[in-house]
Amino acid sequence: MHSRVFGYYKKNNVGLWEKRYILTLSADDLQRIFIAFIENDFLTIKNEDRTGVPDETRIRMSVTNAKGEYFFIETWEDMRLSPDEYQNSPRRRFDNVCLAIKQIETIAIHKDPVSEGCYPE
Repeated sequence: MHSRVFGYYKKNNVGLWEKRYILTLSADDLQRIFIAFIENDFLTIKNEDRTGVPDETRIRMSVTNAKGEYFFIETWEDMRLSPDEYQNSPRRRFDNVCLAIKQIETIAIHKDPVSEGCYPE
């Protein structure tokens, strides 16, 4: 079992709001996340760099390894790709990793947060 802290952020009138949870992930949960990073070759994903449209969300996923090296990938929420283009796109690989991580939310929603408040920007 591995303990991890999970943050959930939402926009409010003050700025970003954060809820932190302490979770214990099973070995299977942790392995599923690692496999998603490996199978989708996360560190090589290169998404289209473009200007967003008004009210579009920019998604950023970051990873810090055991050596303290920091990697991040960003994309825009509204990616207009045909189904055929999507199948072999960097965005599909990004989405696969996001989905594996977001499954942690199903664990967190059944717990009380250990802290919450404004996220320091």
